[in-house]
Amino acid sequence: MGEMQSDIASLEKLCAQFAGSQSEDMHIVLQEQIENMRQRILLCQTMAETQSTDILSQIKHS
Repeated sequence: MGEMQSDIASLEKLCAQFAGSQSEDMHIVLQEQIENMRQRILLCQTMAETQSTDILSQIKHS
């Protein structure tokens, strides 16, 4: 997880460099990629929480 978040930080720095420049399109593309990565992190966290809850309930029932 930490790896993805450091990737996001790197992308955000890159994104800031393009903001307001002639490469505005690149800025928009990078913002979309950052948002997609954030969504994937949220999805992974949700799945991990769900799985740990499932595992705990299986242990309790066995």
